[in-house]
Amino acid sequence: MESKQQDNAADQAFLRNFEELLELPSGSLEGSTLLQDLPGWDSLAIVGFMAMADEKYGIVLSPKQFQTCNSLQDLSVLVTGR
Repeated sequence: MESKQQDNAADQAFLRNFEELLELPSGSLEGSTLLQDLPGWDSLAIVGFMAMADEKYGIVLSPKQFQTCNSLQDLSVLVTGR
């Protein structure tokens, strides 16, 4: 049970970090949100996401790793490994 709560807290923290990156109101995104539907999700946002992943999660990403990502949950798995 505690592990599930920790996972949920980590997922929520990821979403808040992502909202901050795109300058969106807190609580406006869900893991199921499709990247193609995100306002401001463009090449500059991808570069910003790569920097955020490195700074906040210690993960260095390459643009090629985004090819299979369709949703915020996909990006979360990419940086958190779950």
